[in-house]
Amino acid sequence: LVRSGDALAGINADFFSGRNGIGHSIGISIDNGEVISSAAKENNSKDTMASLLLDENNKVYFEYIKNNISIYSPETGGTMEVSSINKYTDNANILSIYTNKFGDTSIAADGYTTTEMIVENDKVVEIRNSNGRATIPSNGYVVMGTNQAGGFLWNNFKVGSKVKLNIELIPNIEKIKFAISGGAKLVENGEIPLEFTHSINGRNPRTAIGTNKANDKVYLITVDGRTSSSIGMTMEEFGNYVKKYRDE
Repeated sequence: LVRSGDALAGINADFFSGRNGIGHSIGISIDNGEVISSAAKENNSKDTMASLLLDENNKVYFEYIKNNISIYSPETGGTMEVSSINKYTDNANILSIYTNKFGDTSIAADGYTTTEMIVENDKVVEIRNSNGRATIPSNGYVVMGTNQAGGFLWNNFKVGSKVKLNIELIPNIEKIKFAISGGAKLVENGEIPLEFTHSINGRNPRTAIGTNKANDKVYLITVDGRTSSSIGMTMEEFGNYVKKYRDE
């Protein structure tokens, strides 16, 4: 991956989930201003998974990002929340969107029929009931849902209908060109939190990314673990370790 991206260096990032051989990153991912994966659903109830964001001026932010995504029909005025972009879901009562960054096709439903709406160039080209795996157009996406969510698609769209997809991130940081997620913030305002928002206990391999206080240096820090030569660190130990780079 590092070589293919012509990068200077690379580290691991985010946490992953999924089933049936289909996985996704838990947190948000943005590349060249395009949302590749929506923010962690855990953040909708409370701050859990922090993200690094880079705007077009190369200013770095560390935030707990929440989604505000919806699909809207200019024809009927109907609107409905979209739960996720490019993530596996076992709850088709909510709308999910899949772009070609997810793969060539949408996911297959687990034993039930879903409604799939294929959108190309912001217009509906097909609506169907199926068990999934619609081909995703290169200049569009597939919207999937069942029950109430599927009914919304049938009631508000038909072939040829215009579709408006609204994607907003909270907090609203304009013109983000890159974003990647991780777990908790290890250090905030120069201090280690009394309680981490996301915790993996014990001594383990660790990865962190951060900036110095002047926000003119970015540090990529990894610690090996679970080996005879390196047992890893606790989150508190790792927080104290990375904290020293803040004043450099």
